[in-house]
Amino acid sequence: MKALKSFTTAALLLAITFIRTSASYSQQVNITAALLNPNIEVFFLNDLNLTGSGISSDFFMLTMINSGLQDEACTLEMNVSSFPDNLIASGKTEQFILPAGSQTTITNQSLFTQSQTYSLADYELNEDQKDFIEKLLATGKLPSNKYIFTFILTQLSTGYQSTDQIIIDISNPSTLDLIGPGNDPLDGYIQDNYNPNPIFQWESNFDKFRLVIAEKMPGSGGNVQNILEERVILDKQLILQSEINNNGFANEGALPIPSTYYQYLETEAYPLRPGYVYYWQVFGLANVSGSVIELPSTIWAFRMASSDQSGASLDNQLLIERLIEIFGDQVLAYFSEGGELEGFTPNGTFYLNGQTITIADLQALLNSFENGDVEAVEIRTE
Repeated sequence: MKALKSFTTAALLLAITFIRTSASYSQQVNITAALLNPNIEVFFLNDLNLTGSGISSDFFMLTMINSGLQDEACTLEMNVSSFPDNLIASGKTEQFILPAGSQTTITNQSLFTQSQTYSLADYELNEDQKDFIEKLLATGKLPSNKYIFTFILTQLSTGYQSTDQIIIDISNPSTLDLIGPGNDPLDGYIQDNYNPNPIFQWESNFDKFRLVIAEKMPGSGGNVQNILEERVILDKQLILQSEINNNGFANEGALPIPSTYYQYLETEAYPLRPGYVYYWQVFGLANVSGSVIELPSTIWAFRMASSDQSGASLDNQLLIERLIEIFGDQVLAYFSEGGELEGFTPNGTFYLNGQTITIADLQALLNSFENGDVEAVEIRTE
């Protein structure tokens, strides 16, 4: 009886040991997923290569661990769904080996690079999501929504699966409308601004911006894009204070602003000069998977009005350029080589119907021509 009892006890201990070993063995692989850029706002088609036709940037990182004492044959599956639970795409690797006691780190690049150990062998879009796929292909980016990326690491010897997810919230900011100062020069005229400390204001659903202001140089012509690049007097990154409060950080070098405006002060490095024309543009900054993109607004312009209403003259060259802007080639021909006014320099005295007028009167008259309130019937020199 003692021998039988001893055998039974040994068998029981062996069974317990076997159960514990099997339980430990069945859970020795593990996967964790992490976003490399947790604040993605725009997600382009090539960021993850959802159609299998492009090359993506590093977007997420996966860490696979085999804590056991034996090599393990595994497969890795990825499913992409839109909120709440609409499967968009899925794929699965061929069998691969996780070495015993190893930790393997890969990125999405590994999944979409052909003929690699961790390449997705049967990656495909869900045909049931036809409308979504058509919109995706038409716009080249994910529609605004939350997207869930689910990763499943399967240990083939036991069927055990380790799962992790990442979630991105795509907002696709796109609104960027300028309010003032000035107006779109394509309107055919440029508004005057009398405030030496103008407030640049815009409406937008972006959180981060880049404001560029440029002074028009004499002889720079009418290409507004070139003007905006020639003499830049301000190029500043801005970030809404609410974005800092929500995320706990600000972009390096970005100035916090309470709302979508920025006041340009006379104490800036380049004070605005009366008589000069200034062009400005705002860029909305949006996070994508691997970087930041800039989406531009239209370009606006304004003319700094003279603060001296007693008759101080405008810069001569600027006055000539304004006449050319308003009246076009006919005035340009007068001042060009061989023209009647080639080399002519205004002396700062202006007459209207034989009467001397101030610079303010001249500005008002030119504004009337620009706005279409007055029409030039004939232009000639005397």
